[in-house]
Amino acid sequence: MKTTLTIFTLIILNLSLLSQWQLTAGTGTAYGNTLYCVGDTVFAGTDFGAYKTTNNGNTWITINNGFNTYRKIYDFTYSEGKLWSGNDGSGLYFSLNHGENWIREYSASFTRVYSVAASNQYVLASNGTYVYYTTNLGANWIIMDGGTEPWGEGGIAIDNNYVYAADFEGIYVSFLGGTSWTRINGNLTGNSKDVDEIRFANNKLYIATKGGVWSSSNNGTTWENLNPSWTNTSLWALSVIKSNIFVATNSSKIYLSTNDGTNWSDVSIGLPANIGIDEIVCNSTHAFAMVYQTGAVYRRPLSELIGIQPISTEIPKQFSLSQNYPNPFNPVTNINFDVKEKGLVKLAVFNSIGQEIAVIVNQELSPGTYKADWNGTNSPSGVYYYKITAGDFSETKKMILVK
Repeated sequence: MKTTLTIFTLIILNLSLLSQWQLTAGTGTAYGNTLYCVGDTVFAGTDFGAYKTTNNGNTWITINNGFNTYRKIYDFTYSEGKLWSGNDGSGLYFSLNHGENWIREYSASFTRVYSVAASNQYVLASNGTYVYYTTNLGANWIIMDGGTEPWGEGGIAIDNNYVYAADFEGIYVSFLGGTSWTRINGNLTGNSKDVDEIRFANNKLYIATKGGVWSSSNNGTTWENLNPSWTNTSLWALSVIKSNIFVATNSSKIYLSTNDGTNWSDVSIGLPANIGIDEIVCNSTHAFAMVYQTGAVYRRPLSELIGIQPISTEIPKQFSLSQNYPNPFNPVTNINFDVKEKGLVKLAVFNSIGQEIAVIVNQELSPGTYKADWNGTNSPSGVYYYKITAGDFSETKKMILVK
């Protein structure tokens, strides 16, 4: 039976004006393990079971119907109308109605499933010893035996021709539908071989490890360190959307790169201290972050996070705010600004009577030149002001919206 969760309640007079992570209605008080999106629906897995939200976390409902009494959910995947759930102690389940009911998969000897992945008719599941796959959505299963078998606890990723599995020993590759594995650690050493998350995007592999974040564009022959200062930093979560990369640490920090790892910004504002973020996912409008210790889920509009782009890493001589372009505009305008030194930067929009109506940027930025967009679709024609604040620097300029 569905239960609307009201464990956490967040009372905010105007959510749109708070440019920070906001606690959603809540998914319980158990350890949080995974988040997954199917369209704009977000699924959450905890030690106490599965939940979903269809309204960006305003409410969550339990979706445990069909699970046995042990409901520790490690992972989700979706393909061809089937939502799959990997559970500890009770194995693999699938749902044909977005989690309303679950059916246990008996076609293989699954008792514990750490990771699942799917592509068309292919579904893969790792039980921590072997990776199994099916080419017909579960009608029968084949074990990927031979060579070095990955545990797969660090996740599974699929591209058009290959499947990748990760664990504390590194990365492994096999042909999709193959039965053996090859290690592709390349130049990864030490803690960088201990992988917590693996993703395939932009024709690249991306990994979050206990030794930073890395990518490979040649199938693991060589790996590029996307932030050498994190070589001794343990990263727990990874999400890639086009050129935007989110990573999270085990110490309350979320970082974002909007240029495929060249530059990074701290976007942790609003998160409590002394927590670990173990999953980040994005639907079409929001980013979601799960807290490992409690299962709590935070959200933040993507428009606040990826509406800003670095356009130069050359260190400016001073802070500055440029005139927006075009001006007048309808409905989107660009705003460039220079950041002289690393620190918290806020860029906000005010109406003609001085009321703050939007926060475009509110995060820590490294020195450089940036471009941010403001979309005035939901605002009437008129005169507006935009103001930048960075340390002791502050500047305001006027712009005109004409519809």
